[in-house]
Amino acid sequence: MRKRTLISGAVIVLFLGLLTAFPLSWYLLPEEARQQTGENRALAEFPSLSSPEDVEAFPAAFDTWYSDHLPYKEKLVEVKSRAEVGLFQQLDSDQVILGTEMPWLFYKANDGQAIETYKRTNQFSDENLSRIREVLLGFQEQLSEAGIDFVLMIVPDKETIYGPDYMPEDIKVMKDKPHRTEQLIAYMAEEAPELRILYPRDELFSEKEAFSGTGPLYYESDTHWNKLGASVAAEALFRLLAEANPAYGTPEPSLAFSDLGDGSEAWPAGEPMKKTGDMQNLCKLPEAYDSREFRVEGAYPGKLLYEIKSPAGEAVYEQFQSEDSRCGGGRLYLAGDSFRWNLTDFVRGRAAESVICSRYYLEIADVLAQQPDTFVYMIAERYLHELEGLPGVAAPALAYGEDFVRTDYR
Repeated sequence: MRKRTLISGAVIVLFLGLLTAFPLSWYLLPEEARQQTGENRALAEFPSLSSPEDVEAFPAAFDTWYSDHLPYKEKLVEVKSRAEVGLFQQLDSDQVILGTEMPWLFYKANDGQAIETYKRTNQFSDENLSRIREVLLGFQEQLSEAGIDFVLMIVPDKETIYGPDYMPEDIKVMKDKPHRTEQLIAYMAEEAPELRILYPRDELFSEKEAFSGTGPLYYESDTHWNKLGASVAAEALFRLLAEANPAYGTPEPSLAFSDLGDGSEAWPAGEPMKKTGDMQNLCKLPEAYDSREFRVEGAYPGKLLYEIKSPAGEAVYEQFQSEDSRCGGGRLYLAGDSFRWNLTDFVRGRAAESVICSRYYLEIADVLAQQPDTFVYMIAERYLHELEGLPGVAAPALAYGEDFVRTDYR
């Protein structure tokens, strides 16, 4: 009897040990490893209880905190996603939609309104449109007084270009409702015709077929356009700029694209180049969901003169000078979101001088100090509602901190 009791006790102790060892081992890892979630955001902080409002909000806030800090969350998400996709060809995620063909993924998280825009369930009210008009015209007037032209560039979401091809049928589009980007453009054409707006949706649709033998214009498992898509948008931009300023009427570059490696460590010679997409990373999907990456040759070369990098290593401010004799001139300042990353390849040498920065760090004082002839504000259409409170224009912008790395190459 005593022996049986000892064995039972040992089994219980072993079981409890296994239960506690798993989460406890997590806290033995370095802090940096525990903070890596694969998501481009800060983790939720433990909720405060300093006021009655905090007490009321505590359950929801604690749930968010616990979800962010769940031990081995990344590995658990990976196991769950692989099982769902492998066994049932489904993905239970509040952030990502599984496309009808591998490796296509679409975005539905609360970072912007991508899926709502695609479904046409987020139309602007008259008040929204009036406020956006007020902000844009006020900004344009401020730039015009300094002799700077203004262009608003709206980047089509991946869902807009490839949703009709790969979006599941249960994601219904309300075709009797206006698409909010078209709604905004039509309103501005009527109420603020002096605003120049570029929305290269038609150009991307047209070139989608032309590039079909090379690859898609957007990463299959990422929210952004790739170099193919960025090249199409850049050409549309410079055609528009040349209409008002002949300095931008430089010859269209003869571009060559390849998805084969060059023998570097990242991409062995002859092997297709791949990219782990941001949505793929959110769900920890396997390499089968890698997106194709492309190399481009023939773009106008530009010399990097100055840059500012965030603590995470992102170049949030870059200043270039063209190194190509074909460049006709032009001083361009472009502020945009993450779609600017691939666009930079096709802008930095096309204008004689250019500044490309994150729109979240926009400083109007710097725009005025640089004295460009044209300022382009580039925004993804899933963020169009942010036009009511543009960072640096109608709302405070993020500040450059002392931990940002500044490098002057001049």
